Amino acid sequence: MQIFIEAIDYNIWEPIEIGPYVPSIIDGSTSIDTKTENPRDKWSEEDRRKVQCNLKAKNIITSALGRKNLS
Repeated sequence: MQIFIEAIDYNIWEPIEIGPYVPSIIDGSTSIDTKTENPRDKWSEEDRRKVQCNLKAKNIITSALGRKNLS
């Protein structure tokens, strides 16, 4: 499966292996840095590309499983 997915797009395997990318911002205004999800309208092109890889990975895996395995 890994070879199949990497052949489609090498970057798609990353969210499968380490988890989905969530665009976030780090607020360092306090003594403890806090990480919050970045609103979609503030996403960079790189954020959009990484989120698209998340979605492609989900699509490939759910397509490979078929409807019978999703219930």
